[in-house]
Amino acid sequence: MESANDRDKVVIDVEEAISALGLKEQGNEIVSYEQLSGGLTNDNIAVYLKKPCCQEHTKVKIINDRLVLRRFKKSTSIHLGYDRYREYINAKIAADHGISPPVIGFIQADDNEEGHGGALALCYIDGTTSGDDDVGDLCTSDFKASLLANTLRALHGMKHFDNIFDPFKARKWYENQVKSITGKSIEWEDYETLITLSSSLEIHLNALEEPLVPCHNDLLAANFIKQSTKDHDRLALIDFELSGMAPASWESGNIVSENGLDGDEEAIERLTMHYWLGGKVVQSRPEWLESRVNRVKAWSIVSKITWSAWGAVLYHLNQHNEQPFDYKEWSLERVKKAKAALQDEHMLKNLLAGLKRDELDLSQ
Repeated sequence: MESANDRDKVVIDVEEAISALGLKEQGNEIVSYEQLSGGLTNDNIAVYLKKPCCQEHTKVKIINDRLVLRRFKKSTSIHLGYDRYREYINAKIAADHGISPPVIGFIQADDNEEGHGGALALCYIDGTTSGDDDVGDLCTSDFKASLLANTLRALHGMKHFDNIFDPFKARKWYENQVKSITGKSIEWEDYETLITLSSSLEIHLNALEEPLVPCHNDLLAANFIKQSTKDHDRLALIDFELSGMAPASWESGNIVSENGLDGDEEAIERLTMHYWLGGKVVQSRPEWLESRVNRVKAWSIVSKITWSAWGAVLYHLNQHNEQPFDYKEWSLERVKKAKAALQDEHMLKNLLAGLKRDELDLSQ
């Protein structure tokens, strides 16, 4: 019987994809193609074409004779709960708002069990992929923080997505997937203790009832593309496979966690201030700032727990093959950091006490 790992090797052929997208019918041809880095849950290919395949975009700079083919892996899409058609729709919404590269087309997964997992084609974006230090650097000054905050505000102000991303429900989904793969719960050291310790966070954060906005939900450094002109810099976003409606504070907390900003009080406060002020100038520290910073810190802890369970799914899917990435070490690092935060009783008590509704909630 074919294993999950065998199915993950079945991705659509590049020539077949270009044909399915209708580009050959338009007289276009492949000049060459190459593997791009990244892509733990999909396979990214840069395809160089004989003729332009994209129209110039007013906000996002593209290279119009090149595209990125995101070839999906069937078993990871299934076990991680990824709706690839929803990713396509949300990526189109983001592109229409000038936040991400234009979408060329979508290829549904082959219904045959041994068939490919489908694909998404996007215009090739002209820019520089960010690193963790780059995202952290964006919070080192008010000018830079405003660039990141304005990008998030533009994202969160888009047309609403039709799906919801709930970090707590996502974690439970991943836990159930581990059980379906192994027959057991996640058995990593301290994981069950971590879930018990974090229960109060879930209660307090849900009680805030912060409005849901269109979120990316996976803004690690590699999904920011920096584009520079002689007049200004801007950030474009890629990879909308986890996108959905979620609280804005969750997005910021996830950025803090995934880009090594935990403990950097100035960076967290600066990002939070610029996001919620939206360019307004104030003469004194807003009364609501502390409560919003606390939300970001709390969601940062939740982020670590959610993605540690995500990593457990991928670890067990790949454990019998040579792993392209050390999912276990990656996940255990998040377990360790989240546990350390939650076991600081003084910090946790103050954090929970600070998770309260404020005047911004009343105005929304």
